[in-house]
Amino acid sequence: MDISNYVANFHFDEKHAAAFDNADVNTIDLLTIDVSDLEKRTNCKKDELIQIIQQVSLLLRPKRKVASQIVQSFLTTGDPVLDQKLRGGIPVGQLTEICGESGSGKSQLCMQLCIMVQLPRAFGGLNKAAVFISTESGLETKRLFELAKYLPDRFPEAEESDVFIRNPGDRVYTILCPDLESQEHIIQYQLPILFERDSIGLVVLDSVAANYRAELRYNRSKSHYTDLNNIATRGNQLGKLASILRDLSRRYEAAVVIANQVSDRLTRDYDAIGLFSLDYQSQWFNGWDDLDPNPKIPSLGLVWTNNVNTRLALIKRADSATVKARRTLRVVYSPNAARIDIPVLIGSMGIFVPKEEKDASNPLL
Repeated sequence: MDISNYVANFHFDEKHAAAFDNADVNTIDLLTIDVSDLEKRTNCKKDELIQIIQQVSLLLRPKRKVASQIVQSFLTTGDPVLDQKLRGGIPVGQLTEICGESGSGKSQLCMQLCIMVQLPRAFGGLNKAAVFISTESGLETKRLFELAKYLPDRFPEAEESDVFIRNPGDRVYTILCPDLESQEHIIQYQLPILFERDSIGLVVLDSVAANYRAELRYNRSKSHYTDLNNIATRGNQLGKLASILRDLSRRYEAAVVIANQVSDRLTRDYDAIGLFSLDYQSQWFNGWDDLDPNPKIPSLGLVWTNNVNTRLALIKRADSATVKARRTLRVVYSPNAARIDIPVLIGSMGIFVPKEEKDASNPLL
């Protein structure tokens, strides 16, 4: 029975679980098929089935809220101008994707958020712990401690004791998931248990595409592999992943940040394929258009794009004048902020908006 895909930590008793599995009854069948038909298929008593259906319906029913209860909260990025451009920072209760090529600063920003979530609410934090799920390499703890050391420099107006975190690693749970099977197990089963046991305010998945790419290469080696089967399977996996993370973020008021890889985007003849083609329309939700040098496209396609609430793109370009990389944080789409390019720098204290941009944005900052 797939009820655990929709409701964490819920299980049927052994008798009914076996009956549903033998009859190949899933959660959707349980809620949509007539009780009399379910009684025949499962050989369970009708009154027991009615009781189970009512219980599952109550668990899956959205909680009713009045308008005064719907208040969007945010997690600070650590930079006031960046928060201002994002209209508050990283939204809580939503999925935020940070995409970009290797070396653009995705992991830097993710680690920075792991520090910021531990701050008191008065300074834009949530006073909660963070979970860092890595799929390629472990968490760089040395860099994490270095970022925490510069907190007083980020908040000069505050007392050092208010923003100083003595042991920042104590409130950052981290695990390496080198394959898709371990990633799915951790997110579907272990992560909900951790939310129950501790106060979690941030979940970071760095990066989401790595294990799916490895799984694709493995599947292609099989004789019965077809592209159509792979697309359908991956679409279901991505939808399930997003559903679990979104449910946890809403239920426990946590921010979810997902780093995503990119690949080169091929330019197309739009006169030939038409302006209503996906290749042309995708410029507005992928983050790069044909005017950008070396345009990229985020991994995992349209299915994943439709599951993300906010997409931020970290764009790195070479600066011929300074022989250094110029970075831009682009708001691709968001329910809170308009599309905008924000110049950013990476230093010892992390990612921040340069001083000249701060002065131009707001003379008071």
